[in-house]
Amino acid sequence: MTALYIILAGLCIASFIGSLAYRVPRGISIVKPPSFCPSCETRLGPADLVPVASFVALLGRCRHCGVRIPFQYLVVELCVPAVFFFLYRRFGISLLFLTYSYLCCVMFYLSLVDIDTAHVGIWDIGAVYLAAAAVVCLSAFGKTPHRSGWYLFGALAGAALVGVSYAVVFFVKKRIPMGGGDLLVVPALGLCTGLRGIVHVLIAGAALGTLLGVVLITVRAVKADRKFPMLPYLAFGIVIELLLFS
Repeated sequence: MTALYIILAGLCIASFIGSLAYRVPRGISIVKPPSFCPSCETRLGPADLVPVASFVALLGRCRHCGVRIPFQYLVVELCVPAVFFFLYRRFGISLLFLTYSYLCCVMFYLSLVDIDTAHVGIWDIGAVYLAAAAVVCLSAFGKTPHRSGWYLFGALAGAALVGVSYAVVFFVKKRIPMGGGDLLVVPALGLCTGLRGIVHVLIAGAALGTLLGVVLITVRAVKADRKFPMLPYLAFGIVIELLLFS
């Protein structure tokens, strides 16, 4: 029964994350106006706001104007409850479960913002560091598998790995490979996962990004020189690390 409550909570939180990701970058209050279609601005009713079910029932389109609902919102609504469930199975109801669940929610939020606007604010990135601070505090009280030093070295390793890759791409291709937001997020993820964990995160994220990029370019869905948002792949990497290796 606890698992069911956790899944339901995950569905509700996922819907809220989607609303935040649209409203916050645009300076829209999270309270007013009530939920509306971004295209036709028609107020949405309860039947339009059921996570996952509404998207499926409406075939991914607004009931009123027929404009397609971005697919990434459905992905988040599916992923958040699933991640909550598997984190619960792995860590039980604990402070570590709550911390890692919060971290994943923040990464999903940042992913939606990155996809939608290609710009992540410094205050949004600060939310990742709150999770990192919580992990370090828990480690100081023996509530994590490793001591605090392990996580601090993870932050240094994350900063070093990204810094080296950033410099190599910049000097070889004479272009900036990723936004500054990505650079600030990676050390925070290192604080959350530790020395070995941040390597797993970057490898998993790079693997997914490369695979998806090759597929999209092969089917000519995007051009070869298109820049892909990095944060969704980091979110994938952190989920893999937390569920399989932490």
